[in-house]
Amino acid sequence: MFLLIVRDYKTVALPCSVQPDGKPKTAARTVIAELLRPRTALMTCVGAGLNLLVVSTTWAWMPSFFNRYYGLAPDQAGVKTALVVLVGGLGTLLWSVVADRLMSRLPRARLQVPAATAILTAVFMITAFAVLPPGNAQFALIIAGSLMMTGSVGTTDAVVIDVMHPSVRATAASILSLTRNLFGLASGPLLAGALSDAYGLPFAMSVVPVVCFIAAALYMLAARNYESDMKNLDAVAPVRAAALEPQAA
Repeated sequence: MFLLIVRDYKTVALPCSVQPDGKPKTAARTVIAELLRPRTALMTCVGAGLNLLVVSTTWAWMPSFFNRYYGLAPDQAGVKTALVVLVGGLGTLLWSVVADRLMSRLPRARLQVPAATAILTAVFMITAFAVLPPGNAQFALIIAGSLMMTGSVGTTDAVVIDVMHPSVRATAASILSLTRNLFGLASGPLLAGALSDAYGLPFAMSVVPVVCFIAAALYMLAARNYESDMKNLDAVAPVRAAALEPQAA
């Protein structure tokens, strides 16, 4: 579906995408092969999806949690949840800036930073919901976890763009968005709801963050190929002007 709908600007030729007569070849298998070539991108997409599973679960279920366990009215629970969401938004900006600043000293920082924030997310959220009772200490840990859990949102986009061939970057970004929605935004609240029905909401909120450990592992595995995948793009050449001109009928 993406290959039919999402189109990249034809400014750079794909490897083996130009026919002997000079005309561009747009075979789907050529595009798919290029999308799957960087190992970094695939693992990063899956990790980002798992990371967003915790974000969507937290944002969807916190109003109900505050209502049930803090005894807050729905409007008050909504206000308290809004603070959690706001902190998550700030985390997106903060950790993107931190990763970019560290890139000069740590070339893999765009994957190491989300790996670190994913681990901290799991630690903070599991402790908050599995160990601490409702109260100020628990809420403080939830806020800390909220600041960490969005650490992959900006950084993973940059990673996918960094390692992907320029001619398929828009398609790759769309696949990243699809992965986040399927693994994270869509399935997170559903999974937490099923666990809540069976074992209670605190149990569900303490179990879902475990996936952040898997996400962190995927980021670290992706980091092993990150620099080499970027170097493979150094020799990219522009498409010949003749190949970009519309063909006469």
